[in-house]
Amino acid sequence: MEYALVYGFRRFAACKKLGWKSIPSYIKDEKVSKDIPIDNIKIIQKNSRLTASDADSNSLLVSIKQHGLIEPIGIAPIDELTKKDFLINNLTENLQRKDLTPLELKNKIDELRHEGLNYSEIATILGIAPSRIKQLGLIRSEFLKDANFIGSGNNKNGRLPYVIVDKIASQIYMNLKAKQDLIEYCKKEEVGQRLLTIILTFYQVTRNLDDAIALSKTYEPCTINIPIKKELMEQASKKYKLPKGTIVKGMLTGKIKLDTKLFYSR
Repeated sequence: MEYALVYGFRRFAACKKLGWKSIPSYIKDEKVSKDIPIDNIKIIQKNSRLTASDADSNSLLVSIKQHGLIEPIGIAPIDELTKKDFLINNLTENLQRKDLTPLELKNKIDELRHEGLNYSEIATILGIAPSRIKQLGLIRSEFLKDANFIGSGNNKNGRLPYVIVDKIASQIYMNLKAKQDLIEYCKKEEVGQRLLTIILTFYQVTRNLDDAIALSKTYEPCTINIPIKKELMEQASKKYKLPKGTIVKGMLTGKIKLDTKLFYSR
């Protein structure tokens, strides 16, 4: 009987490279693993994880050689596996082991959408916030090729945090080329969220990325705080219906921010 590989692609490749004739496998809907001949297992769909580092692959190879396969792979009879079943099981297993990159996750979200699932259904299946799923579904793939979900600055692999890429991609004032150029600039200069906010603020005024970057090197954002009495704050909150967070902060500090988009020369 032939089976389709559902998850454990790297483990399968490592065991095959080591010359194993059979491999411990979980067959669909069965809780106990069985040794299945490797030649009976076929790869008919692509793994959710697009790439793996050489270091990770070599480490896995050494581990399996020394300790055996600790976690069996997942397979299913070829004639019983739908594309939707494969996507859901492969994606879920990969997410449990290690975060996918934004691009890897977006690709699979797009495929699940083509299989008839909406963003809410995908979010429920994967256990991820619907807002995050929708964000990834709507963002252009080319913005995500150098993005990671984790980190506030550039990671060792040279990828940008997803929050920075998403902030750039969502700018309605910028054309596609400006967004791509800014992403490359942020990657090269290791731009963080604070500096990015300054650049984007100036871009809204200049509509020119080079000018916005030049200005961000000259000016520093500042805020002006004004003293305010508690009783005046309470009167203002009732009269002007101030946001609750502003009121609470004002009462605790005795100050309230007047403006968050003022700049002074360095």
